[in-house]
Amino acid sequence: MRRRAEYRAEKPSRIWHSLPLGLLGAAALVSTHYYHGQHTSAVPTLGDVWWAMLALPLLCGSVVTMSAGGATLGKRIIGAALCGVAAGIFFSLGVLWLAGWTATAGEIVAGTVWKVFILAVISPIGALLTEISLPEVERLPEP
Repeated sequence: MRRRAEYRAEKPSRIWHSLPLGLLGAAALVSTHYYHGQHTSAVPTLGDVWWAMLALPLLCGSVVTMSAGGATLGKRIIGAALCGVAAGIFFSLGVLWLAGWTATAGEIVAGTVWKVFILAVISPIGALLTEISLPEVERLPEP
């Protein structure tokens, strides 16, 4: 870990990409939600699209940590969590838009809180899994 930190110290730290990646992840989740609803003619629940709710935040967390440059591990985890929070908020907005903005205030708040919580927990797990599986520094190619 120390050699990896020294290797990354030479690169600029980047976390700004967490929000655009969160928007991209939310767009993928909304698309999954939309297409599931189109094929089943029913409003999908989170249980219907659980596989996307698991895979996409893991992927987003992984992409955040891989593109964070010289950011420390803590900042990478924070960036992944921000990506999950942004994805949860944008996902809720997208689902509300698909539903025609017909939900009550309580449903909006409850749905948003759960989506943000789930995505903000799973995205850092994807970042940590990526960090664990990265090769050692001496095996990295020269830039």
